[in-house]
Amino acid sequence: MCVKESWTDHSILRPQTKAGWTIHVTLKGAGYYNCVRTTLQTQPGDILLFSPTAYLEVRRAEDCDQWLYSWVMFQDEGVIKDMLNWPEIASGIHHIRTHSQKKLTQITAVIGFLAQQGWDKDPTEVKGNLCGTPAVALSSDHGI
Repeated sequence: MCVKESWTDHSILRPQTKAGWTIHVTLKGAGYYNCVRTTLQTQPGDILLFSPTAYLEVRRAEDCDQWLYSWVMFQDEGVIKDMLNWPEIASGIHHIRTHSQKKLTQITAVIGFLAQQGWDKDPTEVKGNLCGTPAVALSSDHGI
């Protein structure tokens, strides 16, 4: 959690290529994203997907005292863009929003599960662990 005027209140800047795709989900408060030619202030339920080449600059929104978000970085086998139909708000940055607390809880649980898997050179390792875990369908429609 980023809390105003505390040690957690800092910007994250990742302009170079990252090791994988990243998902950010705003849970409480508001975050500020600089997407080069556009900016976005998130609120609870906003979900952003960053490609490995996306410019990433993020911080707590100035008008908010705290910001809680969940994130995970993962490897892609070239199917992410084929599976998702999310609007691209900037180069390599995709955004959707859910208004459902139930879906937000499910998405956060999946992110937590993925984060616990850690890195593995064999991408099938995580896939094998996902078997039997309920899938959360993320789509660009506002019904999620």
